[in-house]
Amino acid sequence: MIAGKAGKTNKEEIFDVNELAKYLKVGVCWVRKQVSYKTIPYFKCGDKFVRFKKSEIDKWVKSKTICPIP
Repeated sequence: MIAGKAGKTNKEEIFDVNELAKYLKVGVCWVRKQVSYKTIPYFKCGDKFVRFKKSEIDKWVKSKTICPIP
């Protein structure tokens, strides 16, 4: 990860498919399936390069978090 002056991570870090799989601790095939189902936020560079903004992925993960019933 890229660190800023205060030691904070850069929220605009960009992942490719392999980096995102490693970040989420899932398989590359799972990431590719989510892209094909359009269930994960991504953008394309040109016609074939899929990329992911870390800030958008973090929001997506947070929206998928299930809180326990009190």
